[in-house]
Amino acid sequence: SNQRSFKLGYTPAVRPMLREVDGQLYLYGIARQGPMVCVHKITADGLQPTLTKHMPTARGFVGGQHPTLLSKGGVLIQVGTHRLGEPMRAPAGFPGRACVACPTDGGLALAWLPSAGKGFRFATARPGDAPEESQVLPKEDIGALDAVGTSDGAHVIFTREPTGPGETASAWVVELPGGKPELLVESDEDAYSIHVAAG
Repeated sequence: SNQRSFKLGYTPAVRPMLREVDGQLYLYGIARQGPMVCVHKITADGLQPTLTKHMPTARGFVGGQHPTLLSKGGVLIQVGTHRLGEPMRAPAGFPGRACVACPTDGGLALAWLPSAGKGFRFATARPGDAPEESQVLPKEDIGALDAVGTSDGAHVIFTREPTGPGETASAWVVELPGGKPELLVESDEDAYSIHVAAG
């Protein structure tokens, strides 16, 4: 095996995210000191910093393939390899119990499980706008969710918990805004975890 270890150079405040961008590996993190947002390109020689930005209000990354920062006061910022995106306002109930964010034209599509209650919520955040929140399947128990962005929204993939004895948790997909949920796969096995593969 070809294992190597590199010194990070900071104490992470949250678990760093490893992502591939244009064939290069990048490590996205938040340093406890500062706090600072730190992005490093992983090269054969080690970690090469591509972005360090002082951000005292940083709380952590929200779920999904694309590094998105949530800061205190409900501000969302996409983190690029070399720069930060425009700040956007998160909806009131976000991030809830679990959440995902993914880029869409000029903004971020957001899906999350509310802190209390059933179903999930969806909204699109854009710079300068207050996002409008919609409820999806408000009578259903939702287990896990992930999403991939489309031009004006997202395909949200989620699990619905069993409603009666002998039933299994099932995987579903819905195109939002406006689409109808469809069963993703017929299976007798419980669907308990969902992850969109990069690319």
